[in-house]
Amino acid sequence: MKKMWKALCVIMAVIPRCGEKEESFESMLFVSNLMGHYVSVFKLTPSINFVPEGNLSGDGKIAGPYGMFEDVERKELVVSSWWNNRIFFFRMTDEGRFEVSRILGGEKTKFDGSKGVCIPDGSNEMFIINIWAGRITVFPRDASGNVSPLRVIEGSLTRLYWPAGVACKGLEGEIAVSNWLGHSITFYPTDASGNAYPTRVIEGPDTLLSFPEGIAIDEKRKEMFVASFGADAVVVYPLSASGNTFPIRVIKGEDTLLKGPVGIGIYGDKLFVANMLGNSVTVYEKTDSGDVSPIKVITKEDVPFMNPTGLLIATTFVRD
Repeated sequence: MKKMWKALCVIMAVIPRCGEKEESFESMLFVSNLMGHYVSVFKLTPSINFVPEGNLSGDGKIAGPYGMFEDVERKELVVSSWWNNRIFFFRMTDEGRFEVSRILGGEKTKFDGSKGVCIPDGSNEMFIINIWAGRITVFPRDASGNVSPLRVIEGSLTRLYWPAGVACKGLEGEIAVSNWLGHSITFYPTDASGNAYPTRVIEGPDTLLSFPEGIAIDEKRKEMFVASFGADAVVVYPLSASGNTFPIRVIKGEDTLLKGPVGIGIYGDKLFVANMLGNSVTVYEKTDSGDVSPIKVITKEDVPFMNPTGLLIATTFVRD
């Protein structure tokens, strides 16, 4: 009987392993696919087992999805549709399906290459990053349709230069913006308006920033992770960093499998990275440094990735 049980375990090769308690799904992983015009959805366990849950396309209306954000208060998934200057909001139905709850977009919004999106902690305002205009537009978090922003941050003093990514969760009273052509990270108070100076800037040759994209904040360790697209690297700074500062850690090298990293996210003690040019999501220990191999890789052989860009790990929508 024991031999038969052993053989059955080997043949099935299931996860979790025989004799182990089945893991519950505690989070969901969302990966936007720039060229596929959809968002890939996965259920995720603490040990990084994942189950594909299909794709979101906004009924075929999303074009070039990029940045994403989880609005916990409104229980909405927020997705930027870069190529047609729209922001899509999804809610989960009682049956467990995602449906579009509203769309923000139109001439009055002043969108021009809407990529990044975030809602600062404790705020009822939503910040949209517009790469082509070098502009940040600010709206009420419940804005819908073709409406004007509450205010706009733009101008030569802002040092916005093709802004791409944005982070606000884990920051106190400020937002962080990656500037693709500026090779920099600029910070602004959440009440900034007009041609406002950044409160601090991370830039310079020592930073190793090269066409920076996604930003993730590790609140526990007080660190900031940045996807350095042009360097095929993830660079890590103290949360208070400013100026031409060296990273405290760098994940870079052939073994890392980083290739055009864009989206980035923290999940417990793990770091997730969406690789636009590698058509993959790679996972590392968040304390990793150097030319390290990922502990998990999701490739286009596993799911139909088409230039993955944005990456979000959310807890609001989990259902076993």
